[in-house]
Amino acid sequence: MLMLALGAPAFTVAQTRLSVSRACMDSTIAPDPAMLALIAPYRDSIATSLSSIIGQADMDLEAYAPESPLSNFVADLILDKMKEEARLTGSVPVPDMSIVNLGGLRAPIAKGDITMSTVFQVMPFENTIVVVEVTGRQLRSAFDNMARRGGDGLSGAHLTIDGGRVASVSVGGRPIDPDATYRVATYNFIADGGDGYTAFVGCPVSKSGIMVRQAIIDRIVRISAAGRGISAAVEGRITNEKD
Repeated sequence: MLMLALGAPAFTVAQTRLSVSRACMDSTIAPDPAMLALIAPYRDSIATSLSSIIGQADMDLEAYAPESPLSNFVADLILDKMKEEARLTGSVPVPDMSIVNLGGLRAPIAKGDITMSTVFQVMPFENTIVVVEVTGRQLRSAFDNMARRGGDGLSGAHLTIDGGRVASVSVGGRPIDPDATYRVATYNFIADGGDGYTAFVGCPVSKSGIMVRQAIIDRIVRISAAGRGISAAVEGRITNEKD
């Protein structure tokens, strides 16, 4: 037994024994019927929601470097979403371009039915869309990173890569002005320096609060409501001279 007195009334701490044992949680443990009954309504509701068809794909959309149909599709919808948000709410500035990382697009969209589950597979992360304000010098540094990575999703700009370096780059059809201010729509992950985009760290960020996954769903539903399927093309936004 230990007695303590630190300028206050003395108190005692009783000795305690701890015992540790291992519990094997595998197929040898029988499911608890009461627990299964408790979660069944929620499980069934989620399964129904995830299997619901929200649109159609007219083609296979995959993500690959330096430029791909899926990365173009997502980069375009993020840029459009933030332009719309700027116009309707003013919560973010009007972006000049957008960047999405290829690593964040975790699965392709196959030709045919698109379900909610499809979108969760494409974008399983809880990323949100933000608009980052950067100088031309900082933006050029971000493009240097993109060139080293061999490409990423891009909208509103063009990049030529040669040997892992920037051969040429333009935003809105014009060369980058080092002293100008540019606004980039992207994920919060990238704005925080993820995947090597450290040029964005510490830059002013406007948060939309809109999840990337929801923006993808909204675009697919909107296209479907117009009676069309989704599609995207490789347009030469990013070219690699070695290819």
